[in-house]
Amino acid sequence: MPVACLFDHLDQGGTIDEFLEWFPGMNVDHIHEVLRFAMASLEQPAVVA
Repeated sequence: MPVACLFDHLDQGGTIDEFLEWFPGMNVDHIHEVLRFAMASLEQPAVVA
């Protein structure tokens, strides 16, 4: 499942519960891990080459 699908779903006002219904192979722990990773990546300073 592309991570972009999760963010697109949430951006359009969808809920995590709805998302989990549509992707039964996922669970709430997977979703939380994706969100934690995204938050951590946003806290890193940008690298300009």
